[in-house]
Amino acid sequence: YYIRLTSINGCGISYRLNCNDADGDGTCNFFDLCPGGPEPGTACDDSDPNTTGDVIDASCNCVGTPVSCDDGDPCTVDTWNGTTCVYTFQDADFDGTCDANDGCPNDGSKTAPGVCGCGNPDVPTTWYADVDGDGLGDPFDLQPGYTCDQPPGYVANASDFCPATDGTVGSACDDGDPNTTGDVLDGNCNCMGSVVNCDDGDPCTLDTWNGTNCVFVFQDADTDGVCDANDGCPNDPGKTDPGACGCGITDVDNDQDGIVDCNDSCPSQAGQIGDACDDGDPNTEGDVVGLDCQCAGTPVSGCTEETLVLTIALDDFGSQTTWELRTAPGNNVVGSGGPYTDGTAGTVITEAICVPAGCYRFGVHDANGDGMGQGGYVVSDGNGNRIIDANGNFGALSYMGAKFCLPVGPVELLPTSCDRTDLTLNDQLVTTTVAGATAYQFAFFDPHGSYLQNFTRSVNMIGPAPNADFPLNLPVNVRVRANVSGNWTPYGPACRLMVIDEPSLAPGAQVRNGMAAGGAFSAWPNPNNGDRLNISLTGLDTEVHTAAITLHDATGRQVLSTTQSVDQGSLGTVLDLGNTVSGVYLVRVIAGGTIRESRVLVVND
Repeated sequence: YYIRLTSINGCGISYRLNCNDADGDGTCNFFDLCPGGPEPGTACDDSDPNTTGDVIDASCNCVGTPVSCDDGDPCTVDTWNGTTCVYTFQDADFDGTCDANDGCPNDGSKTAPGVCGCGNPDVPTTWYADVDGDGLGDPFDLQPGYTCDQPPGYVANASDFCPATDGTVGSACDDGDPNTTGDVLDGNCNCMGSVVNCDDGDPCTLDTWNGTNCVFVFQDADTDGVCDANDGCPNDPGKTDPGACGCGITDVDNDQDGIVDCNDSCPSQAGQIGDACDDGDPNTEGDVVGLDCQCAGTPVSGCTEETLVLTIALDDFGSQTTWELRTAPGNNVVGSGGPYTDGTAGTVITEAICVPAGCYRFGVHDANGDGMGQGGYVVSDGNGNRIIDANGNFGALSYMGAKFCLPVGPVELLPTSCDRTDLTLNDQLVTTTVAGATAYQFAFFDPHGSYLQNFTRSVNMIGPAPNADFPLNLPVNVRVRANVSGNWTPYGPACRLMVIDEPSLAPGAQVRNGMAAGGAFSAWPNPNNGDRLNISLTGLDTEVHTAAITLHDATGRQVLSTTQSVDQGSLGTVLDLGNTVSGVYLVRVIAGGTIRESRVLVVND
């Protein structure tokens, strides 16, 4: 390369320049598009046998055009060998059908899967599998009629409808039930038999099948020779009919009065409780047979002074019971009684004593020192007002520890507060009011002498537990008097009550012999209007079948008597009181040697 420079004056200077050409292609590197090799468009070889027309491209790379040998035939594999196209026919199983059109390209015997699929000839057969090995083929083939799915162990021309059971429908078997016969496999392959019917039509026999024969057992639980089906008392060998007393109770009439003992309130003598009689005492009137079956009357009205009535419910040992009434002060005996005859617990004795108005002390003695158990006593005036109301739970002596005075005063607890054995610490006792009264005094006492305390209030009410020392769960009596113009009235009638610290205790509930756990006795409504009284008693022994119910007025006179049935240890009945006159009554239930009592206030308008 040369450069010539010419001056203004015509003088010229010549220079020679050298060119840098790295690839030796005659083009300086500055002007060379591919300074490291041939220029674009130069023929070359890209070493790929599958291309042709190789040249240097604009990026200085040697590239060719791919050769296309696709002949559009799916049966060939099309390739370029560097010079020409090569077409190879594809037939893996050499069955003459190209792989693209062969449904079984690796099975030379089949060009389609058929019934059994590739690799399994579709060979028809009448052989079936025999899963249970009973010699009968199973009908449950995956491809019925073809051998492609059959395991070893076929039996020709046979179908087994119970392939899991050694047998087929209708085959004999054993269902394991001794009460069936003719056992065979049913349509569901279950072993079933026909139940043997051994019923001989006789209600006196229990008919069973022992696996071989029918067995007929005569049913006679009480072994009295009469079968249970015809025996009105199947568990009582002495009776085949309940009779008057029911099963388990002999219909005996010991006193020959035409009333069997079970219904006879006095089975050892003629006459019934409540019947009129003559006690031989000219100083009594209205003589009747009492609960002790003894004839007794009430003192004649000729007593111009005060009448005290003592009602005692004895225990089994009446011979151990005595009582005394003494003056206070003076300590003179003005009345006594006992000992009495031993007998049935609950026997009631009524004693009437004519005394002048004044103050007295009263005590009951037990010679054995164990009280009267289920018994008890009530001391009342001639008008039925209770003064002492005691149970039989004492030792050798029951004495309240203080005197009482006659006559009885006017103040008494309201019916809703009287004779409550379910009181809690939050309850209130309310009395009748007295005109002009400025204070009321409440006397709480245990009839047996363990507790005695008076409380004065400016109003006619008091909590049942007036202080922290008040005894809980102890049956006590309460009497009330009023202060009018600075003078105290006599104490009024007594009421029973008990304050409990276990609110779950039922009202009036007491534990009695013959009661099962959880038993309860109740009589309601109380107070009552003299019309109907509901009685409920539960927890009796199941052997108890009858209960005697009596109702007594405050003098001990029986005003009602009935016998009711007991079912499975429970009694539930309604007494028709027949518009009983107002007053305090004692309802008593005797069942199976158990005595239950409750006082009921009747307010008959």
